[in-house]
Amino acid sequence: MRVLFRLALAAGVLSFVGCGDDSGDDGAEMDAGPVADETPMPTPPPPPPAASDDDEPEPEPTPPEPSPPMMDDEDAGIEDEEPVEETPPPLPSDGNALSVCLDDDVCNGDDLLCFVHGNYRGYCADDCDVDDDCPEIDGIAGVCSRDNKCHIDCDVDGEPEGDCPSNMACVEVASAQIRTDFVCQYPEPKDRDSFERCDGLRGDSDCMEGLSCDVFVGLPLLSELAEPYCARTCTEASDCDDAGSDATPVCDLNSILVSDGLCALECEEDDQCPGDMECITIDLLQRRCGYPL
Repeated sequence: MRVLFRLALAAGVLSFVGCGDDSGDDGAEMDAGPVADETPMPTPPPPPPAASDDDEPEPEPTPPEPSPPMMDDEDAGIEDEEPVEETPPPLPSDGNALSVCLDDDVCNGDDLLCFVHGNYRGYCADDCDVDDDCPEIDGIAGVCSRDNKCHIDCDVDGEPEGDCPSNMACVEVASAQIRTDFVCQYPEPKDRDSFERCDGLRGDSDCMEGLSCDVFVGLPLLSELAEPYCARTCTEASDCDDAGSDATPVCDLNSILVSDGLCALECEEDDQCPGDMECITIDLLQRRCGYPL
């Protein structure tokens, strides 16, 4: 009986254990649910940014318009501009070194002489015996001329290639040996007014526009020798003026070319003449203001 009891007890235990295992497995399956896939999902790309007014696409550049065909000034209606002449700086006229001159009288002191050659204005230069007596002018060494006047020689092997001081030009002049030399001189003046001295050998180059360099029209054999001066051409006395003097303006007609006369100043004494002009005889009856030699 004991053996049977023990067998039955063992069978019941085994039966209970088997049932418990089955119920346990079912419960486990219900609690766990479906097994999740452990593989990570790919991250989606971020959405594109929202468009704004600032991000509008730039417009394509407009190609440049073709250039119009070239036109000359006449076609374009443009008048040619006349070149503007530069006014040269005024030259010194105080009678000191390098002052403009035509003779020694306008140069100050006993050591300045007027150096003038050719068709050009002279300047007051130091007197000298040798080249060493001559000072530099604008940094250029001076030389002593044959007539004992300091000047700048710009002759280089017979060509005007040497340097000159400011306001001067390297110009051609004739030397005592009848050959061409080049020296520094002031350019042709064109600044002499009515009744001012001029050099007849230079034509009218000393005189202002509209004036002629000539001696008054008298009877040459009876006239005192006189220097020429700048005078206005005329056909009658009303074409002339008195230059601020007490002399009487007249128009002296040329005996050969009656239509071509020169303005002159009729006088009786020196005080009536302007400046340093003197009252000189031009024929048996007439006197004119002039520059006696």
